[in-house]
Amino acid sequence: MNVFQTLDPQPRRNLQILFIAGLLFWSSLASLLPTLPLYINDLGGTPQQIGVVMGSFAIGLLICVPG
Repeated sequence: MNVFQTLDPQPRRNLQILFIAGLLFWSSLASLLPTLPLYINDLGGTPQQIGVVMGSFAIGLLICVPG
């Protein structure tokens, strides 16, 4: 945190905006997890299809999340 406080105001503000945008983006993706199986079921998907979609979603998140 000490490094963050030593930055000039403009780069600090840019980093804050970037952090908030990333947090909102990943939060929006994570909010799909509880509702996606219900939506697929409502469309007529089988339990196997729901499992494939949820597994693909989880693998995609693991691949895309850095670190």
